[in-house]
Amino acid sequence: VMGHVETYTNADRARTLSQLSRDAGRLVHELQNERAAATLVLSASGGGVDGYVEAYRRQFPLTDEAQASYTVRRSGLVDLPPTLTALLRRIDGQLSELPALRNKVAAREGVSLTHTAFSYRVVIANLIAVRESSAQLAGETSLSDRMRAAAAVSAMKEALSQQRVIVLRALGERSLPQARVREFVEAIAAHEQALQSFLLVATPGERSFYDLKLSGDDLRLARKYQGTVESIINSGIAVDRNFRLEFTQEQWDSAQREHANLLREVEAELDNRMEAT
Repeated sequence: VMGHVETYTNADRARTLSQLSRDAGRLVHELQNERAAATLVLSASGGGVDGYVEAYRRQFPLTDEAQASYTVRRSGLVDLPPTLTALLRRIDGQLSELPALRNKVAAREGVSLTHTAFSYRVVIANLIAVRESSAQLAGETSLSDRMRAAAAVSAMKEALSQQRVIVLRALGERSLPQARVREFVEAIAAHEQALQSFLLVATPGERSFYDLKLSGDDLRLARKYQGTVESIINSGIAVDRNFRLEFTQEQWDSAQREHANLLREVEAELDNRMEAT
């Protein structure tokens, strides 16, 4: 009887961790969109600022809804390893600071773009770490592999999101200094590493679903713009002043948002399959 009870308890914990992982992935997606909107606000000049601030504020309810689901799930967890407990507490603290950051960004006062990007990046990285830690703790091989696959897509999406923000900032500030070039190169490498992690644990069906979603005309513009940026990056030439591209901030952001949404569809489908495991 004790063996059955222990098995049930382990399965129950694995299921709860998979649900936490799913909610963390959803919150990451909304925070990435919020970070991009904040970048537009803080790098803008001229008459477009008010529109960017309004768009930034429109993102808040979407993030808040995802955060509420995550918080409910997170509050129901008990008997976790100390490392995961500490990680969750760090995220609690970082999310509690979000309203104050939003107010400063919307007012364009008392906060830099560098600090803002860093604040979002840290909490997003920690939420992705929750996905990875949950997969390790799930125990049961099939479920943990499904969770690892979803976590890898989250990491892939974050690497693309960092590229999204780097270029938005460069276009807004009309500058692509060497430090930002290095960040972009690191984000490309992170994306490739996450893709390989996904391919390692994904089932043939999951790989087919990924290929289906990420092929086609929906990504034509995103790939075109990405190729333009990568050709500049690969040249190794930093452009400290008068940096320009053949597309605007809005065009780049729209294309990258579409790319992120398609990856999010893959991630959500993996989460659904994880729930059915």
